[in-house]
Amino acid sequence: MPRNLAIGNGRLLVTFDATYTMRDFYYPHVGRENHTIGVPCRMGVWVEGQFAWLTDSGWVREIRYRPDSLVSDVTLEHAGMRLQIHATDAVHPERTILLRSFQVTNLAEHLREVRLFFHQDFHISENEIGDTATYEPVNHVVGHYKGRRYFVINGRTGDGEGIFQYATGFKDSRNGNGTWRDAEDGWLEMNPIAQGAVDSTVSLRQNISAGETRPFHFWIGVEKDYWEARSLNMYMLGGVRRQSAADVEGERLAAHEFIAETDAHWQQWISRAPDKMADLPGPVRELFRRSLLMIATQIDHDGAIIAANDGDSMQFNRDTYSYMWPRDGALVARTLDRCGYSEITEQFFRFCSRLMPRTGYYPDGYLMHKFHADGSLGSSWHPWVRDGRPSLPIQEDETALVLWALWHHVESRRASDPKVFDLMRDLAATLIVPAARFLLIYRDEISGRERFNVNPPHAPTGLPLASYDLWEERYGIHAFTVVSICGGLTACSNLLALILNQQWMQSSSWMAGSLIDRDGTPDPARLKRELAELAQRCDAAAAHMKAAFKTHFWSAERQSYGRMLQLGPPHDLQLDSTLDASTLYSLVAFGVFEPHETGLRETIEAIERRLWCKTAIGGMARYENDYYHRQSNDIENVPGNPWYICTLWAALGGIFLAQNRDDLSRPLEIILWASRHARPSGVLAEQVHPHTGEPMSVAPLTWSHSTLVETVLAYADKFAAVS
Repeated sequence: MPRNLAIGNGRLLVTFDATYTMRDFYYPHVGRENHTIGVPCRMGVWVEGQFAWLTDSGWVREIRYRPDSLVSDVTLEHAGMRLQIHATDAVHPERTILLRSFQVTNLAEHLREVRLFFHQDFHISENEIGDTATYEPVNHVVGHYKGRRYFVINGRTGDGEGIFQYATGFKDSRNGNGTWRDAEDGWLEMNPIAQGAVDSTVSLRQNISAGETRPFHFWIGVEKDYWEARSLNMYMLGGVRRQSAADVEGERLAAHEFIAETDAHWQQWISRAPDKMADLPGPVRELFRRSLLMIATQIDHDGAIIAANDGDSMQFNRDTYSYMWPRDGALVARTLDRCGYSEITEQFFRFCSRLMPRTGYYPDGYLMHKFHADGSLGSSWHPWVRDGRPSLPIQEDETALVLWALWHHVESRRASDPKVFDLMRDLAATLIVPAARFLLIYRDEISGRERFNVNPPHAPTGLPLASYDLWEERYGIHAFTVVSICGGLTACSNLLALILNQQWMQSSSWMAGSLIDRDGTPDPARLKRELAELAQRCDAAAAHMKAAFKTHFWSAERQSYGRMLQLGPPHDLQLDSTLDASTLYSLVAFGVFEPHETGLRETIEAIERRLWCKTAIGGMARYENDYYHRQSNDIENVPGNPWYICTLWAALGGIFLAQNRDDLSRPLEIILWASRHARPSGVLAEQVHPHTGEPMSVAPLTWSHSTLVETVLAYADKFAAVS
């Protein structure tokens, strides 16, 4: 089930599904570890002998965020129980605490006792082996712990009462049993400890008069040991004194300040975003800002930009989207830089520099398939051996796009922020130079063939050697990869030109750590010559590669650029002329082509025409006959499910070609399509169902939100540039 809410602070990320049930709880990194593995942590309500979980069909739900904030704004009403609940959820911007506050209104005509139940189904560090759930009577809290993870659970009602009852026990996920079953009669059995595969449930109770609204506050704090977690609980109870006018109230519950501080933090953060939106309507402007906030929830404090954090994917695929793909991260970083969030993107580039492999059997200078937020290597299905020979299991566009995004980061900062040159100094020897060398050598030229032990029968093309495509499905030479590498090589040349002019080029300490200084003897003159030569080679290779792309990827039959070259009978390069949305995007995004160049308009228009879904929903598929989560075999009308990124790429194609404001009418329609198909909370999934428009696959998808922001910025820029 796609997630309708995501709230976090870079160390703690919590998500809720469409029933307002908590589903994911990530700590200490965004995307690692998910201590619920996506299973529901239920919330229920009891009143006058009636009980209902929030998953009950009797609830009418409105799940949104507060404007310009990562504080939720949720309304729940149950006619049968005659209750209305207004809820706000927040993760503190600095402390690893989830606070859930509920204003409960009694719609009956008499006084009633209302009980709220909160169920915790933790799989600490992503498994339930050796977990402990316990009631701790001194502080009157429930704790879950294992190793260096400790969760403290507590709450307060409006009359100052804490936890009413609790239960800890063994869970059996196969039979759907656990302490949450104990709650359904409104009473918990108060078992004080359980060990192994365990869960817990706590309740809060309060009398509410007819028509009255009373507050309930519930929180979960998580840290690395009991004492740190206990301090979070003390903070919520007011034990941590604040340096403000509220200080005089000393022991006052921190819930109100907590919400206000979180609101203020995110409102200040989003106030930095661009506000020139041309003629775009209010809902699009709101989605633009919401998308930036959603992106922020998916970024780890150590710099990783995570693709998505939706634990349901693990239930179905036994893996997740909770990884940093360098390509996705680079594209998101470029968008964030355009919006002024360079402090975030600098962390991303530093993170990437730590991922580069050391010199080994293969040359260094490339980024692998994907990574965890802690920098460890992610799972992969790309093999190290193909046809009995060693093969790099990479998507080469990922390395190129990090360099492309880094150049734009430097370019956007260098006039106003001299500290960006410190970043270049730190990354020159660890990222920029090794990656530039790799992009140059991993090409279909004599030296590249010899180095990587390949010997195709065709004449050398100057194109990249084969790697995997951005969809992670095919091995070959891909249009998207070729154009992104052209952009990456140009970025390398620009970065190297700037490096050559820096004073620290004379520093022996920098020289000693440089991969260029192979013999260990500092020689600034030789170093400059090598860097200047490397920059020239990057420029020449980019120009040669662009020309080769035009030669080898053009399909005269389809009058468009194809998606892929591969070796086939009769032992020569064969063009796969399938229309692919990624080809369109590559032609317009990386500064390699100009709108007037031959074949661009034809390709852009052909891709949109063929891949647009001919249903009432519309939207654009990835490519012809896409199999992923397929919902229709009517390939002629539904070439694949509509993806947000692909649909918005069609808008970017139209913006790229536009010569006047009338030409922007179609891109505007597409932007409005994305706005209409967002969830009420503003969340964008990966795909939508081609017949129902319901979200499909993971949500929120960081790339979807980033592409929405990218498209709006491009539209506003072109609107201002033409008349």
